[in-house]
Amino acid sequence: MLRKLKAVKIIIGVILIYTCALLIASFIKSDLRSTTLHSRNYLLFIKTHKTGSSTAINLFQRFAFLNNLTVALPRNDDVFLGWPRLLTNILDVTLSLPNNSTKFNYVINHIIYRTDLIPSLFPAEPVKVTLVREPVQQIRSSFNYYNILHEEGDTTTSVVKRMELFFSDPVRFDSSYYMDNWFVKSRTRNPQLADLGLPYDKMNNMTLI
Repeated sequence: MLRKLKAVKIIIGVILIYTCALLIASFIKSDLRSTTLHSRNYLLFIKTHKTGSSTAINLFQRFAFLNNLTVALPRNDDVFLGWPRLLTNILDVTLSLPNNSTKFNYVINHIIYRTDLIPSLFPAEPVKVTLVREPVQQIRSSFNYYNILHEEGDTTTSVVKRMELFFSDPVRFDSSYYMDNWFVKSRTRNPQLADLGLPYDKMNNMTLI
């Protein structure tokens, strides 16, 4: 049984890497329709959690390095561009560029999408890319990564049992991980939508979604 599980994990890993490689290849080779000749040199990649985005971002970073492109990088010891807070000023979270420029070739990080701000970070219309994952698999990965419910006194290592316990009363358990002072308030309630900029007070709006 353990051998089968390991084999499945390896297959999933290979598929994920292959998918990311195809994504990069299509980005590089695509005949992009734009008024800007070099529009393929401008990329916005919204990095979503537990979707394979860390694999993809490494490929984008290598491409940027090899082509001498300017990438928005976090300040100080931070690893995110404002996340989990809503970005208000790019200069507050990024390393300085010559002449205090706020224009980049690549913005590829955990950054909450804002239609009123993000496009202004580029000198031309960027290609917009993200990764989304089937929700059950995404939340299962989150349970493993964040050790959800271990701190609730559950001593089992089974993620399935912890998920069953969580979904027996999600309102109660989600409140244990709720971060009210952040834009992304929860690791379990629609985290992909939150990363892409949907406020929590709009998440019950089926028309908007």
